[in-house]
Amino acid sequence: MRIMELSRSPAASNWQLGATIPPDDIHAVSVSLPTWENTLGWATRDPAILNIMKTGYPRFFIHRLIVSLGERLCERFGRTSQMAMPFCCHQYAHQCKIYLESKRDDVQTNEIRAMRFAMRPLARARHQINWDQAELHVIFYPHDLFPYVKEFWQHTGFGISSRYAAYCLDRIGGVQECNSQELADQGAISEISVGTSEDAQMKQSLRKFIAGLASSPDTSLSAEHVHLFPTGMSGISKIAEILASITASQKQTTIVVYGWVNLADIKLFLYLDTFKVLSKIYGFDLLLLGHSSAVELVELDHRLQTGLNVSALFCEMPGNPLLRSPDLRTIRKMADSYRFPVVCDDTVGTFVNVNVLPDVDILVTSLTKIFSGDCNVMGGSIVLNPLSVYYPDLQYKMERTGVDTYYPHDAAIMERNGRSLLRRMRTINRNAEMVYQILKKHSSVAAVYYPLDSDTQENYKAYKRPHGGYGYLLSVIFREPEQAVVFYDALDVAKGPSLGTNFTLACAYTLFAHYGERAWAAEYGVDEYLVRISIGMEDEEELRQKVEAALNAITG
Repeated sequence: MRIMELSRSPAASNWQLGATIPPDDIHAVSVSLPTWENTLGWATRDPAILNIMKTGYPRFFIHRLIVSLGERLCERFGRTSQMAMPFCCHQYAHQCKIYLESKRDDVQTNEIRAMRFAMRPLARARHQINWDQAELHVIFYPHDLFPYVKEFWQHTGFGISSRYAAYCLDRIGGVQECNSQELADQGAISEISVGTSEDAQMKQSLRKFIAGLASSPDTSLSAEHVHLFPTGMSGISKIAEILASITASQKQTTIVVYGWVNLADIKLFLYLDTFKVLSKIYGFDLLLLGHSSAVELVELDHRLQTGLNVSALFCEMPGNPLLRSPDLRTIRKMADSYRFPVVCDDTVGTFVNVNVLPDVDILVTSLTKIFSGDCNVMGGSIVLNPLSVYYPDLQYKMERTGVDTYYPHDAAIMERNGRSLLRRMRTINRNAEMVYQILKKHSSVAAVYYPLDSDTQENYKAYKRPHGGYGYLLSVIFREPEQAVVFYDALDVAKGPSLGTNFTLACAYTLFAHYGERAWAAEYGVDEYLVRISIGMEDEEELRQKVEAALNAITG
């Protein structure tokens, strides 16, 4: 019943500017920007818009609970003109400290401090998850380094969740420093304490469920092949760390990004900045092949023949927002010939619709999106292909160096939300194809991007499951910019960042993604006035009427 309630998107007039999506949920993953003008105001950092925002997309907006926790920690343990960023393990805090020290040559001794704190347990209500103990690893730093702290936080996904921040704030009076001195640079890797056997069983159940969804007649998976993360981005960071350790003895290596890759939980249509940050931390070069074209694969093959050393190729099935599907068969042959792993994000394709694992070594999924569907919890998964030649090394390093930082309360909500994925996707696939057929026939529409009928459809169909569909995401470009604005404002659904929700969610995509780089984005076919629509579970006739009403608003 709860899912059906959330799938019924309130009228657009009921979505207030800056309100959480879902409404009145402090842990919401999206925020309401109901008009094109609102979104433009957000993109241009208009104070009149920003000051109204009650929350923001977690990729870019440090949750107010996390900010409050940092302020409280500074009050008790900080120094004058310092700020604080909490992490849940020593490893993440230590990496942040090193990253900050690399950004300024004149850092004074103890100006950037990494400190470890323990939460004193409180009596718990019956519904609360019990932890035997919980730790915070906090970076205290000068105010002027905040942009770099946020850069590290944003592009690694290592920050704590809003629920974990709330847990810590409830116990802030019992915070105690674990040692009288700051953490040494070398220390044991610690993790969030699971607390109870029920919590461990719940995470195991989630892993097992994902393994079942990702399995196929060719590749049978078990829970041990699935690794959970608090965000998709932290999973990507872990992959980068492992790849760096595997290739440490090699000469300078390159990560290839094929297509408009939406790696994480993220999301923009390309996380170039993410890979720039990861390259600084782990020492990779970056090669972008942003058109998802056969010509680019020929170009890559030529570079490999002439000595390009590739650590991994990242792609997405299908891409976001142009919904192009990579030629994974050709990529697999190339990867086998030149010995590099293939990492694929199937967040848009979903476990239900596509099975890419036979031709990829690492499968990345943002569970925040349609796996959850309720838009109220974050999470990510990595599935390692047990048939991959890289599996023994990858699995060993994942188990040996992995840190379980997925807060049990978040994991429990994710496990509960995900149970209905198969049923939900049947409705969403059907709704999305219906909307696609309506849009492509309208005279004001110049193009609709959707895996069906695209010039890369055969690539998608090669991995489409027997009972799978074409997914929940589509993008539309109108013949005139004014038509896009009219359609967007008239479309009677939720509007804001993110995708993969049980209710239909639209966004003025390029304004979110690369407002400051619109000309560059246009070179890759991403129009400034592109409208992206993530289709939900609404009644088919209700959704049809809403889309047709928005189209009719264009023609008057």
